Amino acid sequence: MPEPLQIDIKSSTLELLLKYVRDGIEATIGTWMLPWQARQEVNALLLYAEGQKDALNMIIARSLDFDLDVQLNSEFRGHTISSQGKKRVDNIRGFVRKTAKELEGVEVEDHDPNPDLSARIFGDVQDVSSEQLQSLWAKILANEIRKPGQISLRTLSVLKDLSQQEAEIFEEVSSLVLNGEFLFSGKGILKYDPSPSSTVNYDKVIRMQECGLIGGVLPSNVTVKVEQMPMPLSYHSKSLQIERQEGAQGPLEIPLILLTTTGQELYRVTTPEIQMSYLRNFASFLSARNHQLCWMEGQQKYTFSIAKP
Repeated sequence: MPEPLQIDIKSSTLELLLKYVRDGIEATIGTWMLPWQARQEVNALLLYAEGQKDALNMIIARSLDFDLDVQLNSEFRGHTISSQGKKRVDNIRGFVRKTAKELEGVEVEDHDPNPDLSARIFGDVQDVSSEQLQSLWAKILANEIRKPGQISLRTLSVLKDLSQQEAEIFEEVSSLVLNGEFLFSGKGILKYDPSPSSTVNYDKVIRMQECGLIGGVLPSNVTVKVEQMPMPLSYHSKSLQIERQEGAQGPLEIPLILLTTTGQELYRVTTPEIQMSYLRNFASFLSARNHQLCWMEGQQKYTFSIAKP
């Protein structure tokens, strides 16, 4: 049996999480029994708790004997919960535990959960056993609790069909995302063979396109012309800036690979690592066109050292 939850979660945040969990579990159990029974059983489960944190622990840590009793006390008396049902309960508990950890120390404003979204998330995650995919779903729900309206049902459909390998590839691709919406795809970035993290393997980019997470993969197809300088850029949580230098002529053209709207929504919940070699490659591309890439730290500005060709 899982250990009780031992994290520091704000009471208002915990209360809101329980609202989402209640809606989600009601909808999910409702696929195993009648909807009114599902609501009755979830309410009964939470009434056993002495407080909010105890209620959450009821959901993620109580033994399956309780779940069996709940079902046997319904009109399904004489039936037992299937092995698939037990697995789904375990999946939901693991998912809720990870979501609670994502919200540790976070203060959120109260709002009414979107019941359709809750039902969709819990309905899908009940069949997710992969730890990595559960973590990705947990980040989705935690982000929705912090800032409602950040995820679409279309994105949930894409996420439902992602394999663990595809989720790992997207995490890798996410480490190269600029402004939360595109990747620089100049020379040396897109390769056809296995490559270090400062480059993207072409086959992986194609795979992400097939998943609906990125758009066109040929750099020549997407070129942005930048006329206004300096141009601010974000790289994960860091601030960058492109500046024009003496000798620059005409607008700056940068080859890009664009994330789709779905890709952008999923990117917001990833935790990619900063790849300095990738930024130096980008800086080298800009330098060849009489522009420079700067790293901003408050009022301080640092220029990148240029990668050797």
